[in-house]
Amino acid sequence: MAKSSAPRSSSAQLCITSAIFTVVTLVSSALMFIPLSMSPDAAAGLWALCMIVGTISSLIGLSCALVGLVRFRSYRWQNIVLAAATFLLNPFSVIMFSLVVNPSV
Repeated sequence: MAKSSAPRSSSAQLCITSAIFTVVTLVSSALMFIPLSMSPDAAAGLWALCMIVGTISSLIGLSCALVGLVRFRSYRWQNIVLAAATFLLNPFSVIMFSLVVNPSV
């Protein structure tokens, strides 16, 4: 029988949770801008779904990183990096950055 691993500390659990939600945000933000060959209605639905999922996962990941940053000291740099990455990968941030870079769209 396999031994179970020791339970993780609360700071490690928050850091892992934030990392998972940051990856979900990254994937949904990338799916929003990948051109797919499908009907316009399906593409608009996929875009809206990725926007909703990316925004919700970004908010959860950012809040986990900020709580881990304020409450615990052991994963300080990881939480700072995760908070910055989650904020910058938020679908609204990506769209606003693309509008600032290319205002003619």
